[in-house]
Amino acid sequence: ELVAERWLGLARLRERVGDAAMRYEDLPGYDLLGPGHEDVLERLPELNRLLQPVLGFDAFVRDDAALPRFGFPRAQVAALVRSHGEGALHSGHLLRALLARAQRLGAQVLAGVAVEALEEAPDGARLVVARAEPSERFAFRAQQALVTTNAFARTLLPALDVVPGRGQVFVTAEVPGG
Repeated sequence: ELVAERWLGLARLRERVGDAAMRYEDLPGYDLLGPGHEDVLERLPELNRLLQPVLGFDAFVRDDAALPRFGFPRAQVAALVRSHGEGALHSGHLLRALLARAQRLGAQVLAGVAVEALEEAPDGARLVVARAEPSERFAFRAQQALVTTNAFARTLLPALDVVPGRGQVFVTAEVPGG
């Protein structure tokens, strides 16, 4: 179910924003299996069979022939599995495209505003925000408010059962021959 949600979400994002706008590239992913973990390879056909109805292709393929290209010592790597359906995108370009789309649809997006409280109001939501001086606060109303971060969600919505996850992005140079 999670794979289906992610795959369909990516398809919807690509349709709405467009690959060029977010610089999306359809690139494979790779998983290294160390000695003693070869039993995972026996499960690849089963995984592919389960994912085929969602993805429309075999997601996982053993690809030991690609090992020399990456330079991993063969003694420490038992197998290499290539996964299709992966990709890369430029998060800055994606954010810019999403912001432009939201604004075209009439949303007002405020960045750099510290929301200190989110309260239900008869006509929608009341947001209390801090100005440059922490002692200066003001509130505004919105028909709808959307909390899109897990890092501070509990501060705004204490009853919400959210545990922040660490977001991590690795930026690398292109791998020669990759």
